[in-house]
Amino acid sequence: CHCWNIAGGNLPIYQKIFAGLEGIAVPVFMFLSFYFLERTFLNCTSENIKKRLFRVSYPQFGWAFIYFFVYGSLKFLFNKFQTLKISDLFLQILFGHTINASMWFQFVLIVLTVIFFLVFHFWKEKNGILIIHILLLVSFLIQYTGLNFYVFSNLPSSLKYPLGRFFPMVPYAVIGFDFAYFSIFEKMKENRSYWLILVFLSTIFLLKFKIINEAPGDGFYSSNNAILTALCISGFAYLLPFEKLNEKCLRFIEFISKYTLGIYCMHRLVNKFACQIFVHMGFEESSFLGCIFVYIICFMISLLVSKIPSKFAKTLVE
Repeated sequence: CHCWNIAGGNLPIYQKIFAGLEGIAVPVFMFLSFYFLERTFLNCTSENIKKRLFRVSYPQFGWAFIYFFVYGSLKFLFNKFQTLKISDLFLQILFGHTINASMWFQFVLIVLTVIFFLVFHFWKEKNGILIIHILLLVSFLIQYTGLNFYVFSNLPSSLKYPLGRFFPMVPYAVIGFDFAYFSIFEKMKENRSYWLILVFLSTIFLLKFKIINEAPGDGFYSSNNAILTALCISGFAYLLPFEKLNEKCLRFIEFISKYTLGIYCMHRLVNKFACQIFVHMGFEESSFLGCIFVYIICFMISLLVSKIPSKFAKTLVE
């Protein structure tokens, strides 16, 4: 989404697949975040709350300082990048869209996590579930009446996107919780082959044809088929028979997916340097191959950081 310019040009078929999935990454990750948090919300102890809030808040805080320091140093030493103010750092920590724009996701994740914890801390399980579904209905109402777009569309980008994307993210959070609570994917495993084929074909159909009108709001992730597509992609991955793989394959999958957080947080920073290298070497900037290069570099840096014997270092990348 951020390192590959797909505008114009005829893409090879394999690149078209990635281009078609460009806008589904955020919906899938928000859905999965709350799918895996369902038990934590229902077992809403003080220890669980502290542990989870630190887990999601520390990268927001830590990476804001890293970006601020690196960009500030580049400006001071080489006159590269814009001049940053302390207010930019505070806005980045709070909303995640000033210095490293990708972190708006983390801001929304933190806010939704706090809301879910508050709901299940102060209300019994059934009442809590009812409340989050009322929030779901409210989010659809605010989006489809155009209120969300009207309120947030004219704000500065540092506020427009993190605040404007809050209500569009609510459905992914609630539905993710629902799919875990009602064990929907587990029930689908009872007829795995049928559901695997169905969700695979449904994904292709949903990527190609619009069946749900989108709410007003360009860039607010209230796009037409995104909720259904995120469910189908997540369901397809869940239904794959990973349990039939041997231990080495499973350890390899765990290893290559371990540093997703670090790659997500640092990829814009690494891409800044990668683009400079591409220019000097005469390579195409913002290419698909460049994306792969940025990913590999981010993975290697994350791996190195994870070797530092510090909980605070590991939490930045794992």
